[in-house]
Amino acid sequence: MMHPNLPHVEIPSPLREALIAAKGEAFVANGWAYEALALAAYQQGLISRGKLRGILGMNFDEGDRYLKALDIPYHYNVADLEKDLHTLDRLLGHADGR
Repeated sequence: MMHPNLPHVEIPSPLREALIAAKGEAFVANGWAYEALALAAYQQGLISRGKLRGILGMNFDEGDRYLKALDIPYHYNVADLEKDLHTLDRLLGHADGR
């Protein structure tokens, strides 16, 4: 899913020529490189899933479906779980932590 409103990223000539030969000029022109950079940043843990969705202009469901279609795993660790549990406790009014 590429977005024509994403910023333009200059692609070096040899790579640009190979991409055009494989996918056509429209593929290279409509935000592919920006999207690829954002995905790489997410996969390396440099940005969150929410930040990735925001960069790509997607809502929660669109972002999840997009990453699932690309077979990109959900990054969720113990720290994320603890943060979510703390938020849940706060929202439910549990002062004792459970």
